[in-house]
Amino acid sequence: MRPARVVFCALALALGCGRTGLDLGAEGPAPLADTGAPAVPVDAGPMPGARAFQSCETPGPGIDDCGPNKESCCTTLPVPAGKFIRSYDGVSCPGGAAAGPPPALGCYLDSSHVASVSAFRLDKYLVTVARFNAFLASIRATGWRPSEGEGRHAHLNGRRGLIDVGSGEPEHGWNASWNDDTLALDPGDNDNRVPEMPINGVTWAQAYAFCIWDGGFLPSEAEWNYAASGGEEQRVYPWSSPPRDTTVDCAHAAYTGMLDPDACIASTAYFVGAKSPLGDGRWGQADLAGLRGEWTLDWLADYVDPCVDCVNLREPDGASPSRAVRGYSHVGAASPPHLLTSLRADNSYGWNGFRCARSP
Repeated sequence: MRPARVVFCALALALGCGRTGLDLGAEGPAPLADTGAPAVPVDAGPMPGARAFQSCETPGPGIDDCGPNKESCCTTLPVPAGKFIRSYDGVSCPGGAAAGPPPALGCYLDSSHVASVSAFRLDKYLVTVARFNAFLASIRATGWRPSEGEGRHAHLNGRRGLIDVGSGEPEHGWNASWNDDTLALDPGDNDNRVPEMPINGVTWAQAYAFCIWDGGFLPSEAEWNYAASGGEEQRVYPWSSPPRDTTVDCAHAAYTGMLDPDACIASTAYFVGAKSPLGDGRWGQADLAGLRGEWTLDWLADYVDPCVDCVNLREPDGASPSRAVRGYSHVGAASPPHLLTSLRADNSYGWNGFRCARSP
């Protein structure tokens, strides 16, 4: 394993506000009811040429034993439609907990960036080492690569997908120029030897290709942020109940080390779903804060409004553009835990995992 980076698991200060959500204005949605849907794998209607949940076809460690109930690691859960304010919870930013100026490593200072998100499914667990190894073995043996245009949110806009805020055009999906030898490379991290751990150090293209192969697609940044925030509840942390509660401890976040699962001082990864259900988000997804940063479909850039099932596909100018990373657990040895649902990140740290989204 990589050496643990020592961090301080300090509690953020609760502001004591009595509200349990934020005002989205007259256009905002009515409160959404929790679905109570069963946490079982569901065929999400993959694009032609892909079979759903290929990564869980063969039982074994890291395949059918995730979480305290030892369920399928391909469990996927519904997220209902609604509106929310991107990168804002009304507590942390402003409030002193912002990691830096937006868009990188920070949250937004006001509530102006409202997004509408259609219903979708988001996998309960990050992709495990075992599931990713099944992907690598398959594509190495068969030579499979995604086809041009695969990986779109095909349930939206007459199968055209999300709308790119930069061009106003529909989502273009996979680009065949990404089909190079790097898709089949082993990620470089010693944690990747443990089947039940979240895969780490994968490239954005590997994450996207895996989700296509597994019958899904990468979530947009808005979709990921919406699920972690509990939609219009605007949760400070994915588990915050009431939504503006700022309690964070190692019973909630997978922010622990393999050698001491009860400690808050190490930032190495732990087993997928180990803190579920206490640290789950509103709709049941585990490890939305801590554990690994997670790739999303978007480029990291300032938000563009309006956002209705939107994605940012325009690569930003600059020397080191990055895709938007969510769910960051740490940013350096002396930093506090970066577990807020409002925080965005870039790939400067370099150790990312992912989870897939699927059609509703």
